[in-house]
Amino acid sequence: MHNVTEPYKTRIESRIHGSLRGFKKSPGSDLLAQRLQRLDERGLGGLVHSFIRQMGRQDRAWGLLVEINLADSLVMSDRGTPLWNRQDGCATAPCDITLKEGTLRADFQCKAILNAFNEMWIKDFLAWVEKRYAKREPGLLLDFASVLGLGESEFRAFKAWFCDNEARFVIGQAEEWRPIGGARGISLSFSARDRPGIARIRTRGAANDYGDAVFVSQGELPKKLLNCCNEARRTFGFAPQSRQFNFAVADLSAISGTFDQEDIFEALYGTRRRAACAGRLANGIFINERIDWVSAVIVPMNEEYAIYPHPSHEQAVRSAWGARPPFRLGRATVA
Repeated sequence: MHNVTEPYKTRIESRIHGSLRGFKKSPGSDLLAQRLQRLDERGLGGLVHSFIRQMGRQDRAWGLLVEINLADSLVMSDRGTPLWNRQDGCATAPCDITLKEGTLRADFQCKAILNAFNEMWIKDFLAWVEKRYAKREPGLLLDFASVLGLGESEFRAFKAWFCDNEARFVIGQAEEWRPIGGARGISLSFSARDRPGIARIRTRGAANDYGDAVFVSQGELPKKLLNCCNEARRTFGFAPQSRQFNFAVADLSAISGTFDQEDIFEALYGTRRRAACAGRLANGIFINERIDWVSAVIVPMNEEYAIYPHPSHEQAVRSAWGARPPFRLGRATVA
């Protein structure tokens, strides 16, 4: 298997976007190469080669990796025959993954959520700085913190500032970059590294100020999940039924640490589900938005897939998928 996957491994290590740094070398590159080979052998070569073509682009690589991981989990679980990029029924765009298992059919539309709290641009900068200054001497460990509200143009300006000032960065000295007209921007500090190059030692996600705890916006996560559902709708060719399931897969791993299962639960069902069902505090998107054409929202959690059923389809989803690997029912962290 190692010899067979070697071409995949070589391309992964040389071309994958730096934000997916866990796959830039072994054992991550070995694992991903094995998955690509396995999917190719199971008739999913179109997905494999699409990923290889796009894996140098952060916006495409993350989303396709969600599809790769889901398809491989289905293959490894012997859950029927997964198909890629299938379009039928009244769908106006191809669905990412379609699974047929006996009389059951499930359509999975996958989306990687990248840019809440500037995370996409933070990851892009950190990958860039480690590559660009890999041979800098003396080496430095970077402590990085950002405030909310910085987008692509601000990070482009920050990179230019970093290039202009990098030579004077020293151990123990704090640095700050501010956008034009901004009271806060990005804070940096440095400690000693025992070899050349600049590497991150700590990265704090965006907050209101450098010392603030990272928080989940009350409006941000529901908005992202609703957007995922809305984008999935055009790929679903059939209405949900007892044997037909439409799943919106929202991968949040790129912003892990800014949410927990309670946040997901509340974004979908409301502040507390019992209260929501009783008509109080019903502020979840399942309650407030007409998205009953989605059977459930699925959130990948390590090697499992947590299913959050739409209330209109809960019994069917629980019965068909709730306790069957790689799936499990999602849950909040509070009773």
